[in-house]
Amino acid sequence: MSPVVKVGLWIGGVLVAVLAIIIIIALLIGNTVVDDVQEGASFAKTASHDQCVDEIARRVKVCDGLKCTMGLSAFGGTCLTQANGDREKFCESVPVPANGEGVDKWRPGFCTARSFDERVCDVVSGLVAVSCDNYKSGVR
Repeated sequence: MSPVVKVGLWIGGVLVAVLAIIIIIALLIGNTVVDDVQEGASFAKTASHDQCVDEIARRVKVCDGLKCTMGLSAFGGTCLTQANGDREKFCESVPVPANGEGVDKWRPGFCTARSFDERVCDVVSGLVAVSCDNYKSGVR
């Protein structure tokens, strides 16, 4: 067998191995995200929007890494969407995320009232802003 063919087969084998690893990681993350969506829906059955915010904050404090962050987003988005209570009222003071100036004015009051540190504030206020923007835009 020629050296060119050997190198080609070796490169092909490495590419197949890398692709297999990527697929396995995607499946693991995908399954976790589905579980987090289900957890968010289950939690929301008996929770208000504010209780979802508190639970998201609790989870942010122990969250580390991409897999956790993706799961947190899935949990938070689902919980805020399905929570009990008047979503319109919950979202009425939340600015559109694209309105940076409005968000900058809103965030401190939102986070200070809940005693969130900066990291928790960044994550939770972002999830709330996106969830409320989706609601206001008709995305349910």
